[in-house]
Amino acid sequence: MDYATKFLVVNRWSLIIFPWLASVVFISIVLDRTPTQDAALWVGVTVAVVSCAAGSLALHTNASLRMRPHPRGQFWLRWGLAGHLVALAVCALLALFGPASWEATVFAAAGPVFFTTLLAYLPFVPHGAAATVLLIAASASIAGTLALYGALFALVTPLTKWLSRAMIETERARRLETQLSATQERLRLSQDLHDTMGQHLAAMTIKTQLAQALAEREDPRLPAELAELHQLTQTAAADMRHVVHRYRTPDLATELTGAKHVLSDAGAHVTVTGTATDVPDALQETAAWFIREAATNILRHSQATKVDIAITPHAITVKNNHPEPSARPGTGLEGLRRRAAEHGARLQSEHTPAWFTVALEVGA
Repeated sequence: MDYATKFLVVNRWSLIIFPWLASVVFISIVLDRTPTQDAALWVGVTVAVVSCAAGSLALHTNASLRMRPHPRGQFWLRWGLAGHLVALAVCALLALFGPASWEATVFAAAGPVFFTTLLAYLPFVPHGAAATVLLIAASASIAGTLALYGALFALVTPLTKWLSRAMIETERARRLETQLSATQERLRLSQDLHDTMGQHLAAMTIKTQLAQALAEREDPRLPAELAELHQLTQTAAADMRHVVHRYRTPDLATELTGAKHVLSDAGAHVTVTGTATDVPDALQETAAWFIREAATNILRHSQATKVDIAITPHAITVKNNHPEPSARPGTGLEGLRRRAAEHGARLQSEHTPAWFTVALEVGA
């Protein structure tokens, strides 16, 4: 579970707890002030428990508090709100026109239903702010204390909702940055192939047409044209291999610059110590792949705000904060581990709750 998901879970459950806490306090006050507690009073308590449970379900499945929308989120929000408004209307009628013996029962049910409506439903529907003001104003005519606490509780959910949306947008932007980096790399390769092969393919087309015309006339220049066509195909194949090799063989200095830009755009402060020239020539390619894969792992498996890259003649170390609890070197780093071993180097990693460190020890 990444940090964004963990934050949303904690944020969501902290909001789910509020209706339960408010209900427990409110019902405790009602029970304390009720000298005789008959069976009807516990009907009100049961309504309160059902209300809190429904509100918890609505908050847990609410799309505004989750990275991915829950398939039943809108269902629980709409029907839960409808049920709570009906319950509030019934409680209001009983409080105004019902017998005095039902007063404790009505308040034991109305308080939790009122708080749950304010916390779990109205902030997530259109015109919810206006509906909240009207509901608090209406409750003031029946119980001023209830309206006062309702006004205070009404501020909790909008703040929680804003924090959740901010985290969701930040996480989506981070993931989009990773996808854009991969897309840009593919576009660069396609552009290089187009620039390299376009001219060769056009020349080969012309040469083929000319060879066909010469063959029809049995022109003695045909062998020479075919030889040139063969040479042209060889040149095109060599150029294509060069482009692919250049793509598959990254430059260490370029990878360092790219990693710094990508990680900085993702919100991390990047510090680079040393230069690409400090790495032995035989390990330049492996070191470039190491930097690329380490940067990718940071983007995918952390919420890093600080990244340190240290380059010496004997080791390249990449260290980032806020790793995922289960973060481990990915398959890319495992491949680099084998490649490094071929050059007499080795890959080391260390994971703590606060930091993740991976190092290519070139002098091992």
